[in-house]
Amino acid sequence: MYSTQSAGLRRRPTAVAAVGIAAASALVLAAGAFAGEDPLSGGSTTLKMSLPTGVTVQAIGTAQKHGKTVTLPVSEGSFDPVTGSGSETFKGAGLVFKFRGNVARVSQLTATYGSGGLKGKINGTNKTLAKIVGGTVGRDGFGGTVTNAKLNLTKGGANALNKSLAEDNEKPMKSGKFGTVSTDTVPATVEVTGGTANLQVVPATVGKLQAKGVNPATGGITTGSPATLDPATLTFSFPVTSGAVAVDGSAGSVNAGGSVTLKKTSSAGAGCDAAHPVGTFVSFGNVVSDYAAKVLRIDATLPPPLGVVPNTPLADQTVSSATNDPTAKTITVTSNTTISAAAALSLNSLFGTTAEGCGPAGTDAATGDPLGVLTLSVTTH
Repeated sequence: MYSTQSAGLRRRPTAVAAVGIAAASALVLAAGAFAGEDPLSGGSTTLKMSLPTGVTVQAIGTAQKHGKTVTLPVSEGSFDPVTGSGSETFKGAGLVFKFRGNVARVSQLTATYGSGGLKGKINGTNKTLAKIVGGTVGRDGFGGTVTNAKLNLTKGGANALNKSLAEDNEKPMKSGKFGTVSTDTVPATVEVTGGTANLQVVPATVGKLQAKGVNPATGGITTGSPATLDPATLTFSFPVTSGAVAVDGSAGSVNAGGSVTLKKTSSAGAGCDAAHPVGTFVSFGNVVSDYAAKVLRIDATLPPPLGVVPNTPLADQTVSSATNDPTAKTITVTSNTTISAAAALSLNSLFGTTAEGCGPAGTDAATGDPLGVLTLSVTTH
């Protein structure tokens, strides 16, 4: 997971590269949201329908009717709370229109805002039932709202309904005014617009590195802009560059900029130095805090011919607390992090083990060693 001058890592490049490639593949597969649109975990959409005389509507499945209003629970979709654009799916919800004993069923309902409409299967055929036009865009905490957008029944929607509802050539449904639609969304994760990821490393971990010759006092631990290090508190600060996170820290992935370099600047003994010479270093950047996978990843550069291996596991993380302010649109997530198996293997390959004469007993990196506390503080759109 690292770049190095040490021959130790060159004996294990394939295994380390495989870890990084697998991690990168997982990230690519997980990246599906459109820019600006938050994936939805819930919400509700209400239809206030304007129907011709003699036509009634009933709610079926997960839909509910109260007076002249039909409520559709949002099961999934994506929505930009700033622009009021996006799409919703209403799994299990349906509508039944009736006219003089004739019935037309609409199932598999979806709604698209911005330049779309209300769609569904009308008696088994996919149709755009109505166009959605206008409406007032607003916010409800981290979610978004559209209020009183117009529903205009399409010609195709009217014809599809009339095929089932027509009585003695009387076609009750006409294209045009069909009512209004309003929605209130609940995001699964929220797009971040800025912030900071602070990693306060535990002294014991730094002590293990010092035993291998990585001496902070002589430039053994440095940062690359825009990351910074506070030596007094052993806190690394990385500016957040992109990503999305759940308000409770249970999902999402956030990227932070800057880099950190660990370099062997002091002798750890003649035997150790012969295999792991002074000057051996490791650099990593693009910190990715993956809350869904509960992993802290980095971009790593390996010796030729491997080169850069992105999203290599640095640490496992467990969220200990999460707070949010829906008014200010801020989220803070605190996690405890521990060294991953891949990181422990690579650090020992880089800087040596006690069996090689590098440091006293108990100073080798081990899976599960505490790395530190990661505090993510972000603003959202």
